Amino acid sequence: MTLPLFSHAINEGRVRLHTHGPIPYITFSAFDSYPELCALTTLRNDNWLAYTTTTDILTAAGPFVAHVLGIPFQNLIAGKQVHGTNIFSFPKNLLTASPVAKPQVIPSTDGLLTNAFRMALIVVTADCLPVFLYDPKRSVIGLLHCGRAGTFDDIIGVGVQRMREDFASDPADCTAVIGPSVGPCCYDIDLWGANEHRLKELGVSQVFNCRVCSKCNNDLFYSYRAEKERAGRMVSAIALK
Repeated sequence: MTLPLFSHAINEGRVRLHTHGPIPYITFSAFDSYPELCALTTLRNDNWLAYTTTTDILTAAGPFVAHVLGIPFQNLIAGKQVHGTNIFSFPKNLLTASPVAKPQVIPSTDGLLTNAFRMALIVVTADCLPVFLYDPKRSVIGLLHCGRAGTFDDIIGVGVQRMREDFASDPADCTAVIGPSVGPCCYDIDLWGANEHRLKELGVSQVFNCRVCSKCNNDLFYSYRAEKERAGRMVSAIALK
C-alpha cells in the first residue's frame, strides 16, 4: 500500500499549505470553485500546549482561525464532541439578534449545519475524520466529526438527512471533503472507505478525500493512535464569507 503522505497531497494539488501566521493550515482544492466558501484544517503547532478540550482549543487557536476565515472570533461555533450522531442545525432566520461575547460550544454534538454567513463551524480531531459538506445551491455548510463510533452509527446519514429536512438540500447538489485523518494504512477499520461509500450511497455528487493520514504524517498532524493522551487536536473549520 502506498503511504498517504502529505507531500503527495501537496504535489498532486489536493491540498494547499499555508504557513503565514502562528499556526500552519491547509485548504482544499475541491472547494476552489466556491470563492464564497472558506474551509481549512490546522496542522500541529507545538508552540502552544496540546489542548484537548474544545473550549481550550478555541481559546488558543480560535482568534487565528477566525482571522483566516475573515469573521469575528465570537462567531465560531463548535460541538462538545462525544462520538455520537447529534447534529446541531441553526438556520440563519433563527439566529438571535443579540450578539454573543465568545465562541459557542454546543453540548453533546458531533455535527453542525447552517446557512448563515460569517458563522464558522468547528470540529477538532486527532485521527477522526472531519467531513466538510457544502450545498452551493442552497448556501448550506456542514461539518461532521466521524470517528469509529460515529461512522458505525451513521452520522453521515444523519447529517445529510438533516440538510434535507432543515434546508431542503439535495445531496446531488453537494460536495463533501474528507480532511486529514487516520487512513487504512494505520487503522484496522477503513474509515475513509466507509465514509466515502456512505456519502456516495446517499447521492452526494462530489466526494473528495485529501488522503492525508494523520498517523503516517504525525510530524505534521496530531494522531491519537501515535501519541495517545499526549496528542493535541487539529481544528477544522468551514464558513460562508
